[in-house]
Amino acid sequence: MIRLNNPETIDKSAIQKEVLSGQVVTVQFSDAQYYGGDVLATINELCEGLNENLCVRFYGHYEDGFDCAHLKNLPFVKNLELNCLSAVENFDTLRQLEHLKRLNVGVFELDEIEFLSWPNLRNISDLCLSESRKNNIDLKFLSAFDKLTTLFLNGHVKNIEAVGKLSKITELSLSVTSKASIAFLNQLPRLRKLRLILGGRENLDEVENYKIEELEIVRVKGFNGFKNLRKFINLRRLLIEDQIQIKSLDFANKLKELEEVRLINCKGLESVTGLSHLQKLDSVRIYKTNINFEEFMKQGLPDSLRIFAFYTTKKSLDASIKHRLTALGYADGLPH
Repeated sequence: MIRLNNPETIDKSAIQKEVLSGQVVTVQFSDAQYYGGDVLATINELCEGLNENLCVRFYGHYEDGFDCAHLKNLPFVKNLELNCLSAVENFDTLRQLEHLKRLNVGVFELDEIEFLSWPNLRNISDLCLSESRKNNIDLKFLSAFDKLTTLFLNGHVKNIEAVGKLSKITELSLSVTSKASIAFLNQLPRLRKLRLILGGRENLDEVENYKIEELEIVRVKGFNGFKNLRKFINLRRLLIEDQIQIKSLDFANKLKELEEVRLINCKGLESVTGLSHLQKLDSVRIYKTNINFEEFMKQGLPDSLRIFAFYTTKKSLDASIKHRLTALGYADGLPH
């Protein structure tokens, strides 16, 4: 990822070189003073010839807000971010952009709650909707987004069940309240990566989509149990972070595909069992939990395990544990 913040000049050849090499290049502006003259016209020329790895971002604009009328100068933009903005004007200019593939909208005072109905947005493959004051964007129109593969919803739950009709979704990130059902996940045949961040939820009992391969549970308020973990038989990577209420995790021999486990800052976590069953397990990272290292080691670990890091934040104890794990042939997985 390369970010060009309020660039004084647009180096077309340099940007083109990076994008063609596979880099994502974001040209971003925090105030209208930085994109006067032919700046946006020059960027638009690049957008016309390059793919969606060239991103144009407008953020900040703290004094007057962002005037979306400027988007008329970017008719060929394919990747657009309008986020970290308090307010915008002429938001409906967005409906004139016919080439969008990726869109990120994060406007706190957004009044246009049905903009997902605009036909030009239906070709989007990657959509991010960040929180607003009212969190009331109507999601019912998402059912027509038949090219959407990646979606992030932060706070917006109005007609969220429409997400269940997105048959091509492979990656989904959700930050929603505990009152919002997520049973629609069970209708997504291609979902492979699920990320739950912030919001609230006690467990994942209503989730029965066991085709998920990557699962992240990060800072979800009230999350206190994962009894159906062993049912996620296709799981390859698991991250649980900042979950103080969860007490135990029990892995099962049915989790034959699991390669990576990260348990980070789960201060109430006392027991993790069943790791010896995980014959593809390659990496385990445990940080700042209430797990007793000596008791943990008694369960035995699979021969496949290559990276194993265990940190308590107690300096002398961590040094001793690291020395012991190194002697056992494990790497800590950190760059040196």
